[in-house]
Amino acid sequence: MEGLDRKWIRRIKRRARPCIAALLFYSGLLGLAVSVLGRMRNDFPAVVLFYHRFKEGKARTIPGRMRIDAFRRQLKHLGRWYDVISLDELIERIAARRRFGRPTVVITIDDGFRDNYDLAFPALAGMDFPATIFLTSGFIGTEKVPWVDEIGMAVRRTGRRRLALPELLGERTLDLSTLEKKARASHALYKALLEVEDEERRRYVARLLETLREETDGAGERERFMLSWEEIRDMNERGISFGAHTVSHPILSRMRLADAEREILDSKETIEERLGREVRHFAVPNGRDADFSDALRAFCKESGFRSVATTNSGRVEPGVDPYRLPRICPPESVSLFAFDLARQMFLG
Repeated sequence: MEGLDRKWIRRIKRRARPCIAALLFYSGLLGLAVSVLGRMRNDFPAVVLFYHRFKEGKARTIPGRMRIDAFRRQLKHLGRWYDVISLDELIERIAARRRFGRPTVVITIDDGFRDNYDLAFPALAGMDFPATIFLTSGFIGTEKVPWVDEIGMAVRRTGRRRLALPELLGERTLDLSTLEKKARASHALYKALLEVEDEERRRYVARLLETLREETDGAGERERFMLSWEEIRDMNERGISFGAHTVSHPILSRMRLADAEREILDSKETIEERLGREVRHFAVPNGRDADFSDALRAFCKESGFRSVATTNSGRVEPGVDPYRLPRICPPESVSLFAFDLARQMFLG
């Protein structure tokens, strides 16, 4: 009974949070609180945000893409209440063990999708905000995408109604009958594939793609989803910096150490050669503690990286290890975004 009560309490809190956030945000009370607290203190942590993909309009797709109008509203909120600085400046502050005189945010984007240039870059340029995009270098300028997105697109396009893969999923059969169920199936496949070794994951992905393409819904021709080097150079000349995110987006902890090191170093060297600038920052694919290792962290430091970004949630304090940099993935709702960011900044 006690366990049931806790479950209901968690459910109530989860449902109440968006309502409370909306009330505080649209009433102006949240902005007022940020303004007042910002003047009362002169020492703040920083928060590193990370995004992935963007889309126009409200078309229903498998999750993972933020509406660009929502992104613009988030940037507008940041411009009103927060300082937005570069990742380079953040790392310099960490090294000096200095906090910030105002609430401070860093913007990062993972993978290097084409919509980063078409949609996110104009929004960032309009606010004159710096940002760092972590590139999966082997896919830049090609029709290839990271394996996670390859599976998501294949699931979305397939005409199959159900999917079974006993070697990976056991007795579980995935329902593909609606877009919502396809989204859940994509996530289930992703979670299962995180736990297998790299070579085995590649075999599973190849088999999955072959199975899903046996029957498609005629969704259309393949297009270039990733950035081109010309687009990257254009952004780099106008205030956007670039970091490394491996060559092929593997789970590094599931590879042989030498192969994982090569994924990291080749990505760094390719970007440096293409841009003629030093690559100082690395983001771990998937980004959990289980996806990296102390040996790879030491390798990054020895290779000249000044930070390693994770997906571990948290704010950046002066004493944080820059090779274990926490980041926060924002919700699409601007009121939830503003609420969660203020909570991280002022409450921790």
